Amino acid sequence: MRSLLDTKLCRDEQRTGCYMAIALADGRIQVGFNVGEPPIDKVLRYWRNAGEKAVRLGSHRLAGHTTSRESADIDKEMYPGAIYAPKTATIFSVSGFHPDADEALAWYTAVAVDDMTIGQAIDEANRVGNKFAAEWVRRQFTKF
Repeated sequence: MRSLLDTKLCRDEQRTGCYMAIALADGRIQVGFNVGEPPIDKVLRYWRNAGEKAVRLGSHRLAGHTTSRESADIDKEMYPGAIYAPKTATIFSVSGFHPDADEALAWYTAVAVDDMTIGQAIDEANRVGNKFAAEWVRRQFTKF
C-alpha cells in the first residue's frame, strides 16, 4: 500500500487511503473495509463507490465484462475500480484513489491472495488500457 501512495498518481491527489469491497461474481458484497487512512469526510463516498462498482461489474458479467471500467460513465459517477478474479469468481472493488490506482490495488490484491496470476493481472490491465496498473503490479511482484 505504501508504494502505491508514493506514486505520482496518488501523491498529486494527496490520497491517504481507500475502501475495498470484496464481492461474489454477481456483485453481492461479502466484506468491505478501509485500507490505509481515508479522510473521515470521504469514507462514506468511498464506501458507496466501491459498492456501486462491484454491483455494476456483477451485473455486467454475463456480457463478458471483467472490469467496471468497461461500463464506466464518469458523467454518471460510475467509475472504474472493480476487477473480476476468475479463479474464485470474486470481484475486488476499490474506491478512494485515481481510478487507475483503484484498479491497480484491486489487481494486486487478487494476485496476492492467489485469485489470479501476475500475468493475468498485467494482461487485463493492458487490455483495458491501464498502463499504470500493469506496470505497478509488475513491479510489486518482481522486486527481487
